[in-house]
Amino acid sequence: MTSYVSRGERISTTIRVAVTTVLDNRLATIVDLTEQGAQLRGVSLEKGTRFQIDYGGQTVFAVSRWCEVDRTGCEFPFGLPDGPLLDQLQRHRAALAARRVLRSAASPVRPIARPEADYAARH
Repeated sequence: MTSYVSRGERISTTIRVAVTTVLDNRLATIVDLTEQGAQLRGVSLEKGTRFQIDYGGQTVFAVSRWCEVDRTGCEFPFGLPDGPLLDQLQRHRAALAARRVLRSAASPVRPIARPEADYAARH
């Protein structure tokens, strides 16, 4: 039986990281991030490739789940541990929440139409 883990909301980011495989070391950018995985731009790793992401002195282990020409989606098999990447995720998530609050507060509230005003306007 296959079990599925609910994925958290993807948070858009632009975090430059080093990606290391057994054969290669490259720079990439995390363009979206959750506690369970990330999407990397600037690197294409075949599905199933095990690699590590290095950022701010932290190493996070990952497995490629899909790839395209210049992008790779990966899963963190051990989750995203405490450290600089989790801190970045939390900062981006807080900024997104603040923007949503500001956006909802700035949206105008439309008054409820009064039926008698509509009737008077038509006659």
